Amino acid sequence: MSDIIQRHIIITSPLKTITKAYEKCKELGLDVSEIKEGSTNTHRTFYVYPASSKEGWEEDNKNQEAIGEFYDWAGDLYFEDDSHPLVVIQVDYREDGRLSMHKIF
Repeated sequence: MSDIIQRHIIITSPLKTITKAYEKCKELGLDVSEIKEGSTNTHRTFYVYPASSKEGWEEDNKNQEAIGEFYDWAGDLYFEDDSHPLVVIQVDYREDGRLSMHKIF
């Protein structure tokens, strides 16, 4: 029996880059929140909602493929100094309470 994995992705960046990332996520069919403005700086944030499907099921596989395509796309955004215009955090938690968090970029 497979677990349901809640995979949450938080993406933060200045407006120009966040808009490109947001459009890419929508193009890939990911379920996203609105872009929210920070209260004291020029950075914006949006959220990619989890598929809430059991691991290995069709919906989970489609969601994982889209997330992988987004990470591949975002991987091409590195600057010459190896900095990245996005901050991408992935938080996964399972039904049994296991939690993991990773800074992707």
